[in-house]
Amino acid sequence: MAALILEAFAGNEYPQRLVAADVRRDWMDQSPNRNAYHCLPLTIANAYGWQLLLPVDVTATWNGGPGLADISVRCARLQQAISIFANGILTFDVSYVFRTPKGFHLLVTGPSNLFKDGIVPMTGVVESDWLPFTFTMNWQFTRPGKVRWRAGEPYCQICIVQTSVQQDTQPVIKWIQDDPEFAAQYALWKNRRLRTGKRQALGNEKTLRAPWEKDYLSGRYGDGNKTSAEHVTKLRLHSPIDERKPLPRGMTMNGAKIKNIVLTHVMDANGKRQYRVDTVFNSAAYYPNQILDVNDVEKLSEDESWQVQVLRSETVAHSHEH
Repeated sequence: MAALILEAFAGNEYPQRLVAADVRRDWMDQSPNRNAYHCLPLTIANAYGWQLLLPVDVTATWNGGPGLADISVRCARLQQAISIFANGILTFDVSYVFRTPKGFHLLVTGPSNLFKDGIVPMTGVVESDWLPFTFTMNWQFTRPGKVRWRAGEPYCQICIVQTSVQQDTQPVIKWIQDDPEFAAQYALWKNRRLRTGKRQALGNEKTLRAPWEKDYLSGRYGDGNKTSAEHVTKLRLHSPIDERKPLPRGMTMNGAKIKNIVLTHVMDANGKRQYRVDTVFNSAAYYPNQILDVNDVEKLSEDESWQVQVLRSETVAHSHEH
């Protein structure tokens, strides 16, 4: 049994998957001879914590403007991502309220070493040892354009940290010669690395086939001796245990009957975002071809008794009389 418990309270019936972070990255797979996986700091960081996976494809487009409406989001469930903070910031809804043991917080960021062209993840530290509400995961567009996440792709990575340790740590700057034994080990490593670099530059075939000394990977000093410190070459994080009891079919967590509405994202002649009702189930509150504005749909998405699905985009919304 793990020494610490990270509790993840699902806030709706269909939360995103929470999984132990995957060490694999496509770009590392494509590196020559998969050499990128020999970089232990990279592989440990990749698997450092847990990831939230999107249940549907999400496509976001930014036109470069500063307003909320300058980001458009297309996904099967509206609540997955939205524009809240403007200025090219895309906000993802996190399906869980997390609780950590006292004194431990959550570092929230994007998936380690998983890059997405045109947008970068923002990073935050959440005091999850007392906070009774959730947070958002935000990404900042770096230029106007379109980005896409596939269903099953991670958009957020969390790991447990102790903020008090950061505050209690005192950095001290010294000359490396102040510790002769440490300096000698560093010199051995540095000289060996320089020799390897020269052989690579000269096209040495053996060096090109195996360009890594693997001292760090193997936990060895420059003189070949093994370190006595704890050396981790692979993280084995616990997968989440699901302790939730099944909900009655067709009912919400609070016992209300689930209603369904299917919308089509449309724009009026002035470029204003709207939504047209396609079909409604288990409710007479809305009718087909009714036009809803963004505020109407946001209220629907916040109501747990409604399941909202948004379909394809169209250019202009036509008015319909009822």
